[in-house]
Amino acid sequence: AAPLAAALGALAGGLVFLAPRLERLGGAARRLPAAYASLLLGAALLFFGGAYRATIAAVEAWRLTADEAVKKAFGTIWRNVQRAAAASEADDNVDADGDGVADVRQVSSEQLLRRKARLLLASVEPGEVATAAGVAWAGLLAVVTTVKARSAQTVALGSYLGTQAHGLVGAPLERTVKHALPEDQEKWARPLAKAVTGFVGVLVGWRLSSLIFAATASVRGANLALDGALALAGGVAPHMDASMRQLAVYVIAACGFYWQLSSGFGVPFLLQLPLLPLSMLDSAIVFLVAMV
Repeated sequence: AAPLAAALGALAGGLVFLAPRLERLGGAARRLPAAYASLLLGAALLFFGGAYRATIAAVEAWRLTADEAVKKAFGTIWRNVQRAAAASEADDNVDADGDGVADVRQVSSEQLLRRKARLLLASVEPGEVATAAGVAWAGLLAVVTTVKARSAQTVALGSYLGTQAHGLVGAPLERTVKHALPEDQEKWARPLAKAVTGFVGVLVGWRLSSLIFAATASVRGANLALDGALALAGGVAPHMDASMRQLAVYVIAACGFYWQLSSGFGVPFLLQLPLLPLSMLDSAIVFLVAMV
């Protein structure tokens, strides 16, 4: 019982810490004008889309697979989080004995964890949280599965390219490896030649996939950035018909793609710290996809 109480208490403490900060972050995002949001998101996709493949793929998969039921489930979970955080914040100000010092400051760490655990259990609705968690987990699993399928497609492309490469250069490569090996180890020539061509095929497939992904992200980013820029410019911007707008999108996308290609699909050093949360999210998605 003690470990469970400690875990619940730690969870309650984490909710109290995160809930107001996430609320402020969400409020700031909602207050950001749509034109600025479109411009910033478009610029991020335009110049750094290739650096955050997993995150962008997850967002696209979310748009395809996560329906209103999943969004509603997350809303239910968030309301319970807010309820628990509000109850814990109110509890921090309780002074039952009237000595001028809050009760939570007069108990040991273990007693505090037990107190917060009881408060968490009393604040949330277990039935709706359990149902919402099941629906949310199903939605997240669908997203992860979709992202994993895209990674599998890249590996399959690399395997196919490796097979084709082995058919072209496998025989001469095998002879070269065979001559380089001692006589009693010549039997390894063919497996080593296949391994080399397969490895090169996967590398080429991954590179091609990166190029395609970066090009797609650049085009989407150019669309968003141009929409945001035109909305901000208002009447100052010249009128664009559909063909002119499409040409402008392709020119902007080409500039963004060249930037990504020249930077090796990385993030400049000066922007690594501001974009660290996004990098951590991308790494977490990659880890989650690998584990599922």
